[in-house]
Amino acid sequence: MIPVVVRNVVTEALGVVRIVLGSEDGSALPDFDAGAHIDLHLPSGLIRQYSLCRLQAESQYYEIAVLKDPQSRGGSAEVHRLSVGDSLTISEPKNHFPLMRGDRHSVLIAGGIGVTPLLPMAQTLQKTERSFEFHYCAKSPETAAFSSALEKASFADKMHFHFSQVTGAGRMDVVHVLSCHSNDSELYVCGPANFINDILMQAKMLGWPEERVHREFLRRQIWRLLPLKTLLLK
Repeated sequence: MIPVVVRNVVTEALGVVRIVLGSEDGSALPDFDAGAHIDLHLPSGLIRQYSLCRLQAESQYYEIAVLKDPQSRGGSAEVHRLSVGDSLTISEPKNHFPLMRGDRHSVLIAGGIGVTPLLPMAQTLQKTERSFEFHYCAKSPETAAFSSALEKASFADKMHFHFSQVTGAGRMDVVHVLSCHSNDSELYVCGPANFINDILMQAKMLGWPEERVHREFLRRQIWRLLPLKTLLLK
């Protein structure tokens, strides 16, 4: 286990806080690749998994972003009560949702707080000059964490925002987005279970090979390792 200290707490959207965790002694934290997450051990004894939402600008820091879930069993609510200076422990980063190697175009699709593991993916793809597009689905800009920053990011030209409660914006046309790249791309999707299942079903019907469809469900302990054909039967 790695001892860390809460270095900053930032409100990123309605109900979403970004937590900056720093090593206790200022030393470098272990490296990680885009898509990785950590186990966060909270003061109450609860253990929760959260995606690392930004590549390290400084090696002694990690960042996570957490939505306060009204149906939470306590984890997200406790994270929202954390303050600068609180001591915690975390695991080393683990990655069950990595970027694939190669030069295929990447299609990133986020549903709500599912944006978190996709942010480092976009950073990595931009840094390595690989082709990609990033679709961010949320109710509104006010509920979409990091939306303002993404509008100004180095890859802003690759961003597509789909706000279901904003007039003139509307929901993403899943069939259109997926049908444009079914033969030549890697698909990465993260969000709530219903959101992902819809994307996976459409991808299956449009002929996406399972090995090029990558998903990260927010409830990792239930969904993470299930194959596409199993999910479509549920």
